Amino acid sequence: MAEKIVYSDMCTTVLSSGSMILDVGCGENPRGDVNIDVVKTPLCNMVAHAEQLPLRDFSADVILCSQVLEHLDHPNALLKEINRILRHDGVAFIDFPKPRYANNSKFCLVSFLFNLPLSFRLSNLRNLNTNLKGARKRDIRWYHKRIITLKDISQYLIVKRIEEIGDMLGGPFNYPFIVRFLKKKPCLYHSYKLTCKRLKENNERHGV
Repeated sequence: MAEKIVYSDMCTTVLSSGSMILDVGCGENPRGDVNIDVVKTPLCNMVAHAEQLPLRDFSADVILCSQVLEHLDHPNALLKEINRILRHDGVAFIDFPKPRYANNSKFCLVSFLFNLPLSFRLSNLRNLNTNLKGARKRDIRWYHKRIITLKDISQYLIVKRIEEIGDMLGGPFNYPFIVRFLKKKPCLYHSYKLTCKRLKENNERHGV
């Protein structure tokens, strides 16, 4: 059987050709076979609310959920949906901001300061303006409604691996002479990335 190689900033894995990859909250950079978002984007092929996904039980081999939970009114509902949809041997890759960076406006401003002078590039200024404006208007795509913790995830899924991602220290911290002076480039990560497996329900554990 032919193999399908999945590579993204969240995972690298090899699947059989019949496997299904679900990207929840895909935005404008979908990576799955089924790409869901609350608003229609060019490559999104299903519009739905994350708290109630229109998919069958045990239908996904891989679920990608990047920077989504913090935007929801009820993130626990999405975690339940991931556990419901994920196949028994499937894997979910979930990332979300650390609690100290849960405030999107604060995160954007801290990132702006740590990346000076590159922050004054036109593209970076546009991104900053879009994020701050979206957060101020409480647009679901930019506004963070909830603080997500590792404990929240472990209540609904089995956490197999925890990584830190999203280094905010760019700008002068990338200059070779700075790195040589400090011996090692300093890092300041803004998010956690978790590799998760299904958490069996009580009736599954008891064979009901």
